[in-house]
Amino acid sequence: MALSPKTGAALPPMPGSDGAGLSLGQQPTGTAPKASTTNSHEPPIKTTNEASFVKDVIEASVHTPIIVDFRDPAQPASLEVGQQLETIIKPAGGRIRLVSVDLAANKALANDLRQMGLPLHALPLVGAFWQGRMVDLLRGKQTPRALRSFVEAILKASGQTMPAAETIKSASKALDEGKPAEAASLASQILEEEPDNAQAWGLLVRALLALDDVESAEEALTQVPEAQAGAEPVKSAAKALALHKESAQAASDLEGIESLAAQKPDDFELHLKLASALNGAGEREKAADTLLALIKKGPAEQAATAKAELLRFFEGWGMTDPATMAARQKLSALLFA
Repeated sequence: MALSPKTGAALPPMPGSDGAGLSLGQQPTGTAPKASTTNSHEPPIKTTNEASFVKDVIEASVHTPIIVDFRDPAQPASLEVGQQLETIIKPAGGRIRLVSVDLAANKALANDLRQMGLPLHALPLVGAFWQGRMVDLLRGKQTPRALRSFVEAILKASGQTMPAAETIKSASKALDEGKPAEAASLASQILEEEPDNAQAWGLLVRALLALDDVESAEEALTQVPEAQAGAEPVKSAAKALALHKESAQAASDLEGIESLAAQKPDDFELHLKLASALNGAGEREKAADTLLALIKKGPAEQAATAKAELLRFFEGWGMTDPATMAARQKLSALLFA
């Protein structure tokens, strides 16, 4: 029997509950028509069990939409869906929460839910609860986009939307932590809802460059709305693309350039080219150190050129990139020694 929000079937009493149970298809008395932030102190992601399922899911969903991840550690696909849901729900700022339940460790609860008609044999399985009842069900392995659409539909039903600002922060953090695929996914999700979000466009381009997908980065820049083309995040991303392409071309002959630079330590232009090649090869720290050495060595005109190139690298890498932050400290120490 398929579980439907219209069945009105009562949830069997869970261990630790008052024995009354709550209906999966009937709104509890006193439910607010819109989501509330009353329980915003609750963690956005948590794990529940047989003793707390009613409290963490049914009762909590009276005021806050709850996504339930029914998982089994023995099934990697269900764990993967859970990880994807965490990425989507964390930026929501408590507007919606994710509750995971390990079916293998909570056999009594799993048995109760099967008797309700919940298809626990069809993992991955994700349920959405709002106002004390299950309102939607998603079976099988899903794409990140499908999972986000699922979450957004429940948010919409509760009178809410995903906050773009929080998702931007998550995408930036993912990029800084060396997770460009996650950053690109988050930026794309924002752009589906806000195609004129310049920050999201900039992040998307930078994430694609980190994935070394130059063609997609170029395509993304062509899709930026005209009104946003001059925005700083977009302009900065375009400069990062130009730097990436330039450095990649120089990196194709890195070994030869390194050999020549070793033979000609006073060849300023050659060492500038070496820095570009090192950058294209992903050796950001070495690229920065090469330019810092030129700045220190002088003369003034060459030092200024090397400094300008280093600042261009900073902009291309992003000001919160670890390589940028480390090189900036070295540059400050050098200039103010």
